[in-house]
Amino acid sequence: MSHSLSQIPVAILAGGLATRLRPITEKIPKSLVPVAGRPFLAHQLEQLHAQGIRHAVLCIGYLGEMIQRDFGNAAFGIKLDYSFDGEKLLGTGGAIKRALSKLGEEFFILYGDSYLPIPYAPVAETFHRSGKLGLMTIYRNEGKYDASNVVFRDGEIAVACWEPGQISPYHCHPGATEIYFCFQGGGKMRTPERIVDIVPGSFVVHPAGELHEYENGPQRTLLFRVRYGEDTLSRSIANRQHADWRQSSDDADYFRKNPKLLTSEVT
Repeated sequence: MSHSLSQIPVAILAGGLATRLRPITEKIPKSLVPVAGRPFLAHQLEQLHAQGIRHAVLCIGYLGEMIQRDFGNAAFGIKLDYSFDGEKLLGTGGAIKRALSKLGEEFFILYGDSYLPIPYAPVAETFHRSGKLGLMTIYRNEGKYDASNVVFRDGEIAVACWEPGQISPYHCHPGATEIYFCFQGGGKMRTPERIVDIVPGSFVVHPAGELHEYENGPQRTLLFRVRYGEDTLSRSIANRQHADWRQSSDDADYFRKNPKLLTSEVT
């Protein structure tokens, strides 16, 4: 494995629909949304170059040809390659899998709407020393910006889990199915129609558009969650654990247009 950042490419996941930014993104992809007078992607590439990155693979889908047109084969000293999702958006895992031939064995992954102003060299060095298959950077959230969902212990991410009493508030995914599988612990999964007791081995499938809320029990729970579909966007109603939480205007508009989703139980 190479330890030179100039030899390690970055996969930038920039293929999503960016529904939350509409109407801005009805005609341009999220990466081209202007921030401080320049496309957001320009800020990303400039910051990556400052860290020593010299190659990026843009995983693009929705209006992706506009990104390729505007940025071409190189920008801000970074060589650019493109991996297209095709007619159907592939999601995070699918987009990375398609781009592997351009990325090689070792690479960074960065979301198309993330600006990560950290030194990348220590991240790469830590990964090399670990001998692990992968490394994830995390932010010490302390429950401030939404509920924290990662346990970091003894220098490693031990489990991605729900803490005792933690609530994943009522939400749905209009364009994606969501699946939960419980490895340990448990709690209660609620929909407007039913309450399901979650125990180790429980397997719950929420069809696209179904409102649901998970409330964890008294023990730390390892609850695996995966979403699949053309758009994994989440629409939320409320957050009972955060009094200062405010529903976004886009979410409120979605539920106004879909009043049958709401019942007295969830409003």
